[in-house]
Amino acid sequence: MAAFGMKAVAVEPFEAHVDIIQGSKDINKHMHIHLVHGGVGENATTVVTKFVHGRGNYGSTMFVPQKHLRRRLNGPHNEDINQTLEIVTLEDILSVSDGLVPLVKLDCEGCEWEALLSAKSQLDKVQMLKMEVNRPYKWSKYRDMTITQQLQYIVDQGFYIFHEIFPDTHYYFQKTAVSDIDRMFGGPLAADSAFSYELLHKYAQQILNQRITPAQYNAKNSPDVIAIRKETYEKMANYFLSM
Repeated sequence: MAAFGMKAVAVEPFEAHVDIIQGSKDINKHMHIHLVHGGVGENATTVVTKFVHGRGNYGSTMFVPQKHLRRRLNGPHNEDINQTLEIVTLEDILSVSDGLVPLVKLDCEGCEWEALLSAKSQLDKVQMLKMEVNRPYKWSKYRDMTITQQLQYIVDQGFYIFHEIFPDTHYYFQKTAVSDIDRMFGGPLAADSAFSYELLHKYAQQILNQRITPAQYNAKNSPDVIAIRKETYEKMANYFLSM
């Protein structure tokens, strides 16, 4: 979104990731990103925690309450990084905007449900959600919440849901990843970039044609879902599906 000149808020708990995002901001001065070093949760608070990640994949970094560390810190790929972390709510983040919010992306390794709940009435502003769907962790009070129940809640808030099929991993795991990431997310979208508007239209059409019910969600198709508010879906369908 920032590459299109739109204002964005990024909340990132892991300090090393914050430094990477800040570096991208420094390179691409036109991006309007408000960077928050913290976490998102159901209630605003301060926690002391350690960070762990799985098998060298820093994309799956999570913060774990102190009392649950023993079960997590059990391999050479885990970090023992003690941090004090400010937890904010989506309600606080979204309340800054006086108008509609085009997109909220939730990918926080198991805290998505609590983050979504924290939006409260501000969720009415959101036109699209891109969300990795996970069962809450065992230490969460929502640990019995199923994925189907989570998706049904989203539907009940006035959204249609779709499997996310856009292959964004292409931009992360190719040999020229850094260059392509910069061109895709952080600069004028050059004609020679791996990204193209034709590709965007292609996948938009495929996604909009594959609406699902909560019961039809299948993680094998994609771990992510896109939720589009019904009124916004009608406008998008009129544009993309009429081409």
